[in-house]
Amino acid sequence: MSYGIYKTALKDGTASFRVSFYHAKKHIAIGSYSDEKAAGAALKEALALYDDKTITIWNFRHFISEVSSDKAVSILNHRDNHVYFKTPIYLMQGYFL
Repeated sequence: MSYGIYKTALKDGTASFRVSFYHAKKHIAIGSYSDEKAAGAALKEALALYDDKTITIWNFRHFISEVSSDKAVSILNHRDNHVYFKTPIYLMQGYFL
């Protein structure tokens, strides 16, 4: 298992893989996935949202398949405006988008 992926068990005993990591002293929880491959893809996408400045609020949907759109907006807001909201809010020139 790679960094940021943690195996857990649901109440019925089914395996689940939680994805989370720390960025700029903030704990970012991406979500739970039924298999390790999907969890790895979600982690890769989330890290790319932080690292790739060509991914913007206007085009991020082309770069994600495992990370939810809500979580992607929160990550992009944290990257661009240094503020993390759990709700999918993106600050833009003093306004919410």
